[in-house]
Amino acid sequence: MRKRLLFIIMALLPMLALADDSGSCSYSVTYSYNSYTKTLTIQGSGPIGYFNQLSERPWHTYSGDIKTIVIQEGITNIPDKTFYGCSNLSSINIPNSVTSIGERAFYGCTSLTSVTIPNCVTSIKSATFADCSGLTIVTIPNSVTSIGEGAFYHCSGLTSVTIGSSVIDIMQYAFEGCIGLTSINIPNSVTSIEDRAFYGCSGLTSVAIGNCVSFIGIEAFRLCSSLASITIPNSVTSIERDTFRGCSGLTSVTIGSGAKSIDKSAFYGCSALTSINITNGNTKYDSRDNCNAIISTLTNALIVGCKNTIIPNSVTSIGSYAFSGCSGLNSITIPNSVTSIGGYAFQHCSGLTSITIPNSVTSIGSDAFSNCTGLTSVTYYNMTPPTITYSTFNSSIYANTTLRVFAGAKAAYQATNYWSSFTNIEEFGDSNGDGQVTAQDAAIILQHVAGN
Repeated sequence: MRKRLLFIIMALLPMLALADDSGSCSYSVTYSYNSYTKTLTIQGSGPIGYFNQLSERPWHTYSGDIKTIVIQEGITNIPDKTFYGCSNLSSINIPNSVTSIGERAFYGCTSLTSVTIPNCVTSIKSATFADCSGLTIVTIPNSVTSIGEGAFYHCSGLTSVTIGSSVIDIMQYAFEGCIGLTSINIPNSVTSIEDRAFYGCSGLTSVAIGNCVSFIGIEAFRLCSSLASITIPNSVTSIERDTFRGCSGLTSVTIGSGAKSIDKSAFYGCSALTSINITNGNTKYDSRDNCNAIISTLTNALIVGCKNTIIPNSVTSIGSYAFSGCSGLNSITIPNSVTSIGGYAFQHCSGLTSITIPNSVTSIGSDAFSNCTGLTSVTYYNMTPPTITYSTFNSSIYANTTLRVFAGAKAAYQATNYWSSFTNIEEFGDSNGDGQVTAQDAAIILQHVAGN
């Protein structure tokens, strides 16, 4: 019996590639670890193995010390969390035999500076390289069809990414927090850019979106503060909530003819915007009369404006959030065609010093002018106060901003809810101290009463 046991042990020894420490990952895969060079070598055929817990990895006890990993040809699969938390890992060789790299396989490998993804890998899964903050250059081969959720999440050192021509989906959070990324070329194969895909990529200065993308998700490019311009191709049908919110450096936007849904907050806080254009042929939206705005063609509602917007006379309403966060807006003329101003329409327009509301406006929504900290005067050309809420103007505006109304209308405003909150209400003509309307004000009044 002893002889038989000894024979079995001697037969198994060649399968173990021993250095200082070694073990077996699966029936046909072996590993060796050199504690002097801190190199882990994995060889054999088939997958490395699956580990329900990180502690099940044979190299668990020294995973934090590994600097180099050499995977020999024949290994086909790197499973979930295989090298999770190998924070000192700086170099890895992945052979072409590998066809699959699992979720979080290299999560938190903060010292890894580069990686070559084999040409047979078809997908990069969720959080595969998340928090690899030392990673600088990545080339995604043409074999890859999907970049998974958070695949390169918070790879803050990443400066260059090449996306292969077979990628169809860029999933949620894929490149979120990659603050070192300066440009990205999204190939024509890509059909969707999911929620927060490039959220917080503050170093991103240019983005080229392929002409097969049909969907740009919620907050996809939010807080990309260095992005200067964006052209959205005709293939895009939907731009979701907060897609470009907080892109404070964005000056120019061109939206293709295929856009059928643009959320009202898509460009919230893009304070530097000077040019907005909808391509001719769009049946849902337009930028008529070179107005530098997005207007609903069917309803004549202004959806998104900027500091250079000139509101056309055909616009009948200013939508919710239309100019919200547009701190560069200094002045705006609202034509007599406008009957309503939506909630939050001019919220946080801190550069706005005065606003004149034509007599055609009958309602102003909640927070429409809240936090317009530079506002010194509000002029309304109607004897009858329009409908507002208390939050249409905030408390500091009620206290410090002058409300100017027609001669004889002051009492009506003082007796109307919320308008009465203005501390300073003046009638036209009071500047002469005689209670009479000045010639200048009379001309303005006649103009607005006539609807010109």
